[in-house]
Amino acid sequence: MMIHTHDLAQVERLARVGGEYGLHLRAARLLAETAGTFSSVVRLSRIGTDDEVDGKSILSILTLGAARGDTLFIRARGEDAEETVQALQRIVEDESLEE
Repeated sequence: MMIHTHDLAQVERLARVGGEYGLHLRAARLLAETAGTFSSVVRLSRIGTDDEVDGKSILSILTLGAARGDTLFIRARGEDAEETVQALQRIVEDESLEE
């Protein structure tokens, strides 16, 4: 879903964790590094919890404790929000992302 707030696009999408080991350190690092290549503000949360974290912080992503099959809510706000969410969704759902 795309929402425009004060001339900045906000894109929100759900993504199911596909990797066998969930969002382990390597996956969290890849997510944070990828998010960092975009200018949008990125927030992640695991469905079923109240925690929302900075998608550009490896440690914050790890605190979500997301296991395979968990659903993440990805939100990006900025000029490149759509591209940001698409890139992060691909990583979260990647079943080949291993330890």
